[in-house]
Amino acid sequence: MARLSRAIIHAGFTAFCFLSLNGAHAQTMSDRICAAAQAHLARTATLVAPAFLAAASLNSRSWQAISAPVSGASVGAANNVSVLYVAYVRPKGFEDAGAVSVRIAVPAGDHGKPTNEVEVYRPAIARGTNRCEPVGRYEIDTTVRLNQYIDYHADGGSRANSTLEDFHFSYPVYPRNCVKTDRGSLRRTFAFGSDVTRTQGDTLAQRYFRFVPPAYGVTHKFARLRSELHYRPAAQLNVACIGFTVPLNRNPATVTVGDYGFGSIWWADRTLSIQR
Repeated sequence: MARLSRAIIHAGFTAFCFLSLNGAHAQTMSDRICAAAQAHLARTATLVAPAFLAAASLNSRSWQAISAPVSGASVGAANNVSVLYVAYVRPKGFEDAGAVSVRIAVPAGDHGKPTNEVEVYRPAIARGTNRCEPVGRYEIDTTVRLNQYIDYHADGGSRANSTLEDFHFSYPVYPRNCVKTDRGSLRRTFAFGSDVTRTQGDTLAQRYFRFVPPAYGVTHKFARLRSELHYRPAAQLNVACIGFTVPLNRNPATVTVGDYGFGSIWWADRTLSIQR
């Protein structure tokens, strides 16, 4: 297994493509990651199946290509790599507008503190780019309590959360239909793995009043949990791409990318394990 090695002065998760509601486009880290990854593909290979491309630097000329089967894949990163740049790419389909979810779980390690929150991020959807959201959608970039996230995406769970309701959106389904990403069975595909468990004793008072002292018990071992959801318009090139960064801080991490759409309501999870 190839290992990526380079010290990076960069922290946190990337902001994906920001599109203002009037359609203006500002280049973001996601754009830069995809541009670098696609340049690598143009030099080295023709993409015939979904894949991850990973590098320790945007300027790297040695991006590691990792097949992205539904059975999962892995890549190694040296201890001096603090942030990994990752592009999820797939060949252009006959209708490749759709939704892409990215769930990132970073273990706390021996000395870290497990989190009781999930970071949720959805970039803005520009007016006119998604026929199922004709007026566009504003960016969501915030946190929710872990139990709220779990309940919202569980079968029969509570959906009384306006942040998570706004987080989800509708995407095109061939030929002229629309499906919302939290519809029916799709909702549970946003859950983290079985090792991300509910917080014990997390009360309503602690959820809504931050000054109430915490008396809950976190039962999992992850320092950061992040859920991102992206609308991806039809690809202008032969490769559709979503770029993101994964902070490692000497820890491994797990990235799960979900495909939604591509001419149907079908989806598939593709997991990338980043090992140290």
